[in-house]
Amino acid sequence: MSWRLFGVSIVGATLVAAAQAKAQGSCSVPHGSPAAPTNSFVLVEPPGSGWLQISIYHLDTRNRFGPDARNEPFFADGRLNTQSLFLTGAVGVLRGIDLWAQLPIHRLVFREVSGDRRATGIGDPRFYLRIGPNLFGVRPTALPLGVALRGGVKFPGRDFPVDAQVIPLTEGQRDWEALVELGRLLDPVPVYVMGWFGYRWREANTKAAIDPGDERFAFLALGTTKGPIMFRLGVQGLWGDPPVISRFEVPTARRRMLEILPTASRAFGPGEFQIGARFPVSGRNLPGGTALNAGYFLRWGKRDAQSEKEVDLKKLLPGR
Repeated sequence: MSWRLFGVSIVGATLVAAAQAKAQGSCSVPHGSPAAPTNSFVLVEPPGSGWLQISIYHLDTRNRFGPDARNEPFFADGRLNTQSLFLTGAVGVLRGIDLWAQLPIHRLVFREVSGDRRATGIGDPRFYLRIGPNLFGVRPTALPLGVALRGGVKFPGRDFPVDAQVIPLTEGQRDWEALVELGRLLDPVPVYVMGWFGYRWREANTKAAIDPGDERFAFLALGTTKGPIMFRLGVQGLWGDPPVISRFEVPTARRRMLEILPTASRAFGPGEFQIGARFPVSGRNLPGGTALNAGYFLRWGKRDAQSEKEVDLKKLLPGR
């Protein structure tokens, strides 16, 4: 084989892999949890206390954000229908330390002129460890801002399909995350601002010969109460580096997303019922369209009484 033919073969393989990555990414599972739990106001759970959130997510769209950031129809008159169930929970293990876990279950259907493609099953589970200032003997309310540090890992829940005709329920690789959570109650009105920013190190998907590129992500929300209803308006962003496919960097395949996430919740039974939506503003190589979600939040155990007394968060915390 001549060097010229070898070079053409490598470039061709790269283009095929890039096309496969884009096609699968456009009909992929949600790139994150459908909503952040309205818990804790950046207060780490006390030992033995915790919460459980069950969320359902629904997206039915004919559009995607392409590699040039344009909101455009799917190829071949395609239509993506995503239904997901997220089980998310946290429990305090030591004073100043709690553990989080999330398990997603997905059902994806992609319809186009040539037929339907379907996939159902468990997605990629996530696990986090979060620490607060009281781990070091500092009361959270002694600081000008509520603060917590969180680190975690996402594991592939199943093998990644290398066939571009198969919808993946997994991203196919392990990810590591580190982030900082911040929050503040805006006295004297019952309004709070909270959010986080972080970095995601994404390992290579060796089965698909893709190094997906690291990502930066952020979330910012403003919340308040009106009678028995709690409202929150959030903005979420995701900015990915270019992936490396068959040893070639492909800038047009990077992931980007900016979304607006309104949420409303109300006490119902022993917990709290939540409804919300995702409105994409801009993006790249991810599905477009408005998504809806609903969930139920249930808390057990006791709060850090001293922190609640000093910050007066009772009107803003679920399970009150």
